[in-house]
Amino acid sequence: MVSIKNNKFIATLLVVLLLIVCSVTCIVNAESKLTITLEGSGQGHEYQAYQVFEGLLDEGKTGVLSNVKWGSGVESTELLNALKSSGITVSERRLKADGTGSEPTGSTKALSEIFADCTYARDVAEVLELYEYDSDMAQAFAEIVSEHLTSEYVTSTYSDNVYKMEVDNAGYYFIKDSKDLAGTSEAYTRYILQVIKDQKIKVKGSVPTLEKTESIDGEEVLKALSAEIGDVINYKLEGTLPTTYDDYTTYKYVFSDTLSAGLDYVTDSLKVFLVNDDGIEQDITSKFTVSAEVKNISVSIEDLKTIAEVNKDSKIVVKYQAKLTKDAVVGDEGNTNKAHLEFSNNPNVEGQESTTTTPEEKVKVFTYEFSIKKLNGKTQQALEGVGFKLYKQEDGKTLYAQVDGATNTLMGWTEDIDQATELSTDAQGHTSVNGLKAGTYYLKETTVLDGYNKMNDVTIEIDEELTGNLENEFTQSLDNLSLKATVVENGKEKSITSEGNVDTGTVEATVLNYPGSLLPGTGGIGTVIFYVIGGILVFGSALFLIKTKSLNR
Repeated sequence: MVSIKNNKFIATLLVVLLLIVCSVTCIVNAESKLTITLEGSGQGHEYQAYQVFEGLLDEGKTGVLSNVKWGSGVESTELLNALKSSGITVSERRLKADGTGSEPTGSTKALSEIFADCTYARDVAEVLELYEYDSDMAQAFAEIVSEHLTSEYVTSTYSDNVYKMEVDNAGYYFIKDSKDLAGTSEAYTRYILQVIKDQKIKVKGSVPTLEKTESIDGEEVLKALSAEIGDVINYKLEGTLPTTYDDYTTYKYVFSDTLSAGLDYVTDSLKVFLVNDDGIEQDITSKFTVSAEVKNISVSIEDLKTIAEVNKDSKIVVKYQAKLTKDAVVGDEGNTNKAHLEFSNNPNVEGQESTTTTPEEKVKVFTYEFSIKKLNGKTQQALEGVGFKLYKQEDGKTLYAQVDGATNTLMGWTEDIDQATELSTDAQGHTSVNGLKAGTYYLKETTVLDGYNKMNDVTIEIDEELTGNLENEFTQSLDNLSLKATVVENGKEKSITSEGNVDTGTVEATVLNYPGSLLPGTGGIGTVIFYVIGGILVFGSALFLIKTKSLNR
């Protein structure tokens, strides 16, 4: 039989053992680390986690924090005072009658009123419980917390495309993107407030993108193309918006575009469009400040939020034209047009206070030089002074080239052959035209050297291979340049092919010209002999007649 005394002893022992077990459990919980994993943010960030509240987390009910006290990451007195004096207004909420959550009241109230009766951390937590995560209240609370942080925080580490932080215990944490992102193309992550246990958090954050393309009317939209001097190129800048666009109070948006020396902006050609899911282009040019000089273009708006129709899925499109000029670079260097987009990158402050830019977008226009070398078809000697006029067929018209005689640069085209420029070969038999694009041209010989046959018109085909389509936007280059010339020799067509010089952008055709034939004819030594023999016969006949008359007498 067990005595009462023994029962008391056993009970006391059990209580002690239970306390020991609980103590060990508590110590384990206190010393164990909880891992916060942030996913969805690009490399180059750094995050800091500050404990706002500490407490006990009910594992059975995710996110329920009890025994709430101020955490080590905030200056509690200053934070509470800031809440009780803040003029920031948010939509007021109240508990539902059935106790299942909260609902809006339809009115707004200042934080100073909402937190007026709060004294302790648990009071603040009870007020916050009325507001859903990521609401106006959460953002307002986070902004005030950000101004009252201590030096007690945990810094993230980066590996395998995620950021990780280990904190000592569960609680309500404030997480901020702490690294200076100046000079990068990244945007700051919006402040995060979260009750933390071992968990993964999907970071809300993205940045706008910019795509630049070019085309000539009726041709494919590309990153690289060839053009003639005088051609008008259509340019298009297409900017997107971040998925976090709604998190910003204001949003700055600026296109900057720079043209190379060989490109001039076409006055009044620029338009700005808003494109939403329906694909319709809505002209919003008047909403932007446009500065378009010959070489530099800026299209800006201080606050895109002033255009109500713009949302996170919108695209802002800028279209304009530029003309290829006589200053164009011939060859692989090309004529570059580059642009970037400046945008707000910190949703935690006013948009225009913090901006960054997208990577630079580039497109190129290539132009080429055609050269002809004229040789004697029999002796291979260079023929100087042969004249040509270059022409092309376009839209059913014959257009003749007008060329700057000093530089051999294409200046334009005319339908009047008399107004066209005659290209004359030099002592080496050369003449050329620069500023042509890939395509088909024709050479008409207009000045023929004495003693030479006039040649048939020569067909010239300039062919190119470019890289720099939409998939290879940073590798625009001229990979190959070649020429095919079709000439008529002795009544038969003959094809001449040659490889061009990619670096200089030149292609050359060597064309042979044949002198007229020297045919035999009457006259010369045969005629002289005929006259001499005839004279002798006449003289002999005369002597014979004289002799005959003498005998008759």
